[in-house]
Amino acid sequence: MIDFESKLTQWEQDPKRVRIDGPGGKVSNADFVARVRARAAEFARLKVGARSMVALATGRGPDFLSDLVAVWLRGAVAVPYPPDGAEHLHSVARPTVLIDDELRDCGTARQDTRIPDDTAVILFTSGSSGEPKGVVLSRHSVFGNAAAAVAALPIRADDRLLVNTPFHFTSSICHFLATIVSNATLIAVEDKCFPHELVSCTRRYGATAFGGAPIQVRWLGEGLDPSEPLRWWMSSGDHMPEHVVRQLTTRFPDTSLHVFYGLTEVGGRFCSLPASQCTTLAGSVGVPIRGMSLSVRDDNGRVLPPGVSGEVFASGEYLMTGYLQDNACPPPGPHGFATGDLGHHDGDGNLQLLGRADDVFKVAGQKVSGHRIAAALMETGLFDDAAVVPIDDEKLGTVPGACVVPRTNPLEKGPLLQALRKRLPPNAMPRKFFSLESIPRTGSGKVKTAGLRALLENASTL
Repeated sequence: MIDFESKLTQWEQDPKRVRIDGPGGKVSNADFVARVRARAAEFARLKVGARSMVALATGRGPDFLSDLVAVWLRGAVAVPYPPDGAEHLHSVARPTVLIDDELRDCGTARQDTRIPDDTAVILFTSGSSGEPKGVVLSRHSVFGNAAAAVAALPIRADDRLLVNTPFHFTSSICHFLATIVSNATLIAVEDKCFPHELVSCTRRYGATAFGGAPIQVRWLGEGLDPSEPLRWWMSSGDHMPEHVVRQLTTRFPDTSLHVFYGLTEVGGRFCSLPASQCTTLAGSVGVPIRGMSLSVRDDNGRVLPPGVSGEVFASGEYLMTGYLQDNACPPPGPHGFATGDLGHHDGDGNLQLLGRADDVFKVAGQKVSGHRIAAALMETGLFDDAAVVPIDDEKLGTVPGACVVPRTNPLEKGPLLQALRKRLPPNAMPRKFFSLESIPRTGSGKVKTAGLRALLENASTL
């Protein structure tokens, strides 16, 4: 657990140290503590405490982060949300207080009886598609998970960790907590950066570490020079393809790569593959972090042995309390949380992900994985990004549709098909290629399936 009062006292003893850096300016320990204590005093006057929900709008830079700590200092519940998400927030979370440009008393109950006293945060997630769900996480889930993740990382107090993910996403909050646990400096860049901008930020703010989605790590690997002082980088969220792992570890032998697999429903991080095993186990996400465990099960809930693929289930002490609903907060099932991800593990418990359960579909009676097809597309080196969705064909039925962001325009289709035939069986070959400017993804790098399908209506084909 994190003792925030002790942390504030510690920072007051080292007031000039930079706590947060980035476009919002440098925030010293003294500045940060002053902001936290001022907001906590306002909460006290409003009698905000356990089971009081405080809605925190993002887009406010370091003020959002100091407000977040003030909520936890009061033992209340933080409900982060993007500035355009207030309508859904009010219909589900019923906040006591809302903070955007100012603090607003919402006039609702000071406690929400649907959630336990030890609730720390409610994070909204919809995965790759569907309606947002409020994930209820206890203080032990969030803070314990952060401590376990830090134990698996080489993070030090002198590190400057760059994060470029919206602040209401689980990943950003996990990275922020990691800097609190380790006393490192957070470089917080909230606006989305494209490849050259991310490289520029790494240099401009003197980052020594980076945490983000696999595609962001790949961008840095392509844009930075191996001589630049990045000690380590961490990939989390979407799958890190094996060929990308090998490229990064070969080109940057002095920068350690740490691969994580995370879920909001487990408090953030779930599995970790250390840098020492990234080459020998490339493509794996490693074993569960301290306090967590996994099982792979068939459609009937039976545990499958090593090497046999099924749905991945997460269990352990950081598991969510449940999803927030109208009158209750029902807990996960008897086997833990069904992740919706397919995979298998080896005899040592290292997990290999094979994609989403809904990512697998049948073509001519045989199962194919959109996840694997997308990896093959990226292995050609012809695209900045790629994703695959099943589409209907009048003659063949369901076939793979490749959604790609070409690196060159026009793209020669002949060499592309030739490269894919070396990597994919005939039934997995894409039948149509949609050219897009970008692939819509969540803050953790996962494809937004609904958003992607909407783009296909007006997309040009190769």
